[in-house]
Amino acid sequence: MATGEELLSLTDGHLIGLLPFEWQRLYRTAAVETHVGLGYGWSHSLSHQLTVAGDEIIWRDGEGKLTRFPRPTEQLSAITNRMAKSAAFLGSDKQQMIIASGERFYTFKMRGDSGLLTSIKDQYDHSLSITYDRQHRPIRISTETNLRFELVYTDDLITQVDLYAYLAEQDEWQFVQTQVSYGYNAQSQLISATNASGETERYTYDTQHVIQSRELAGGAVFRWEWQGEGKDVRAVRQYSNLT
Repeated sequence: MATGEELLSLTDGHLIGLLPFEWQRLYRTAAVETHVGLGYGWSHSLSHQLTVAGDEIIWRDGEGKLTRFPRPTEQLSAITNRMAKSAAFLGSDKQQMIIASGERFYTFKMRGDSGLLTSIKDQYDHSLSITYDRQHRPIRISTETNLRFELVYTDDLITQVDLYAYLAEQDEWQFVQTQVSYGYNAQSQLISATNASGETERYTYDTQHVIQSRELAGGAVFRWEWQGEGKDVRAVRQYSNLT
């Protein structure tokens, strides 16, 4: 809020394991023109993108932040961005590119000038694997401990995230529960999120996808007042029905 930009980060599910995974979504007003599966303004844990632009590569992480690197080559296979505390590497396969950030290594399989995130690893080589459909949308993330989330789409919108567990005795994956389900309006705006306990949060927006209110399951409502329009808005006031 110091700059007036609004960031709203929420966690809708966890996968336990040697390398745990959190299914998170983040709304940011600077990204109201961006749509990566959860409606305008929202990103999620699997919405990483890697693109090649001339002599550089651009990594958009799961929070929508952009980091730029000179494009790695066989002659210079490792590039560091000190300000972002991250690095880019060529993989052992020439079609792979790896981004290192914090204690995580993100492997992308390149297809022309863009890459799909296929795995996340830690320093001990524990990994999460990501599967895509024919439209290059993430549909599954799996742990090494027989748990996975499956993403269900209606058109280009994620409508639910389902938890599955592998049963070795039956040699099959069994549905456990719907971790979270999402509702949208005709403008492809995320207007509701319902967790596994049936508790629902609701959201409203203006015509340029700037969030106007957030209603919690318990009835508390938070609202914003803005200056400007669209992605250039700045919050000048946040208030609720609790005061």
